[in-house]
Amino acid sequence: MNYSSESENAETFRIRGKKYFSQGKDFESLVNLTKSLELDPYNAEAFRIRGKIYYLQGRDRESLTDINKSLALDPNNAEALKIRGKIYFSQERDIESLEDLTKSLFMEPDDADALRIRGKIYLLLHRYEESIKDLNRSLELRPNNADLLRIRGKAYCGLGLYEKSLEDLTKSLDLDPNNMDALMTRGETYSKIGKYDESLADSTKSLDLDPNNAYLLRNRAMTYFLLGKYEESLLDLRRSVELEPGNPDVLKICQIIFSEIRNYDEDVSAMDISDSEDYELNYEDQID
Repeated sequence: MNYSSESENAETFRIRGKKYFSQGKDFESLVNLTKSLELDPYNAEAFRIRGKIYYLQGRDRESLTDINKSLALDPNNAEALKIRGKIYFSQERDIESLEDLTKSLFMEPDDADALRIRGKIYLLLHRYEESIKDLNRSLELRPNNADLLRIRGKAYCGLGLYEKSLEDLTKSLDLDPNNMDALMTRGETYSKIGKYDESLADSTKSLDLDPNNAYLLRNRAMTYFLLGKYEESLLDLRRSVELEPGNPDVLKICQIIFSEIRNYDEDVSAMDISDSEDYELNYEDQID
């Protein structure tokens, strides 16, 4: 078989692989793209499409290998950069992800998905204003998206814009009522502005969804305390200790509570918490 016929066959397999991919026939697409790359191992498009299929299948290592090869041949392909940015984000390689997504968005500035992920990364990096800018544009492209509203609500909270945060988180929960992260964030935001009854309601719903979450139990214990419901607070703390024996945060919260009520030694002993040095901690430290 001469070179021209090999090249022709490689293109035939690649075109067939693209067609199968557009039809949702991933297995058939992979077979044809792999045959194409065996005949023509320098085709950026074939590597990119196969890498995308691997990504959609959760095969990140294989996807990253193909996407890197595709970008070595075609460094400025927006889709390949976005896929690699998404993989890096899933691997918690935030700076590398940010670099790829920024390059991708320079070429395709209205990619709502890339804007969403970059907005998440900015949030994680505490670059709240940049996060909100990306999320605003993404929401223009995808209005009433629960995930986008939740992320922007967290960014607003990070800036201390609590009313805007609550507005977004409430809209997000209207669309996705059982989202744990949105419930937890809204509950903490309510606490920051002194709306402890509302905070308690969100904490309780979160615990209905995840009753063995020690962190949530400690948060609700603090909310009960702030409402003057000491017995309920201690019950949550005891349950938290059962789930996470020796967690130092429990002792910190206990010292806050027992400064207000009696029977310190008796209750600490009953909870089986070992002696430790004193801590000075306010409620904000517990929920940040």
